Amino acid sequence: MTLSGGTLSSGITSGSSHGTRSSGSEGDIQLQVQMDLKRKRRKESNRESAKRSRLRKQQHLDDLTSQVCLNSFFSLSIYIYI
Repeated sequence: MTLSGGTLSSGITSGSSHGTRSSGSEGDIQLQVQMDLKRKRRKESNRESAKRSRLRKQQHLDDLTSQVCLNSFFSLSIYIYI
């Protein structure tokens, strides 16, 4: 809040690259709140998606590791048989 020319004004700061803007209308404030809420939901959705991706990647790695162990066992069995 700043005091300029005897009047009190309020500035709303955006987290985006648009910088700072002053607003006096209720509609602008509601729009900013909606945008912030949408951004927060999108971030949370992206976090959850990244977490699922990491879990899939780990599961795939575990499957590959199991296959390597199994193939090593079969290879050793064949070697012993020969």
